[in-house]
Amino acid sequence: MALKIIGFVSGADAFGVINTLEYARMTHLVYVAVAVTSDTDPTLRYYFGSVAQLAAFRTAALAANPSIKYMVSLGGGNWVSGDAGALTTLLADAGKRATLITNLVSLVSTYSLDGVDIDWEGDDVDSQSALYTTFLSELRTALPTKLISVDMPFNCVGHPWVTVASVNAYVDFVNMMMYDIEEPRPPMASLAATTTYFW
Repeated sequence: MALKIIGFVSGADAFGVINTLEYARMTHLVYVAVAVTSDTDPTLRYYFGSVAQLAAFRTAALAANPSIKYMVSLGGGNWVSGDAGALTTLLADAGKRATLITNLVSLVSTYSLDGVDIDWEGDDVDSQSALYTTFLSELRTALPTKLISVDMPFNCVGHPWVTVASVNAYVDFVNMMMYDIEEPRPPMASLAATTTYFW
């Protein structure tokens, strides 16, 4: 398995990193993020940044590193500003779920993206394991040659919606959210905690 160095960038670029990131050191860059408009409207909205910044990060990344893989993240669950369970409700409707997938495919095609990262998480997702895998399966069918990744808590206790085994058939890689393993939850996991859990 090839080493991956994956960067996540906020679409709002609040820290002004677009011109200072070391793109050449990365294998993948994920733009955060888009979300559904509401629980009945699968139109994609930018809850950080804009479509212009989605394109700007891609231009900057590829200019510095032509081999970098550039993806967009779909956020959802009650952790996302303005979501309040909207993605969870929408995905339960097969027709609206299909339209959302079509919208994601269109976004990937229009901006020549390499794939989609799924960051659907939160308390409202905890009972949705079947729906979660259904969505990933349908997304994989719609994007057979593109990258799909998911973000999941390293500590899955209390979060039964996802396990590595349940998503393995549909995704190219899993991003482990290590900051959930310590209390109070820090901005990022400490090196000590990370090495304890991975080695």
